[in-house]
Amino acid sequence: MPVYVVAVADVVNPEIMGKYLQQAGEALGKHGGGIISVGGPDEAALEDTGAASTARFVLIEFPTAEDAQGCISDPELKPIHDLRRGGAKTTIRLLTPR
Repeated sequence: MPVYVVAVADVVNPEIMGKYLQQAGEALGKHGGGIISVGGPDEAALEDTGAASTARFVLIEFPTAEDAQGCISDPELKPIHDLRRGGAKTTIRLLTPR
């Protein structure tokens, strides 16, 4: 059963984040991940109390929770994750099936 990851990124350095985005798809794909949907501050908010008004949101699908964890902990992907961490304040959460 596939699992989903939601990533919330508040970009602090657009140049570094641009470098990350050039490599992110390939990094996700290495572990079977793929982007399902992307939203951000320009999207219509259903509700916005200002908590994350500048953040970008990404919904990612992985085949398993182990694949999602493997993507984050893969030592070969550390340079790519470091770009993300340098380009944005991020929160990445695994959404567990109910």
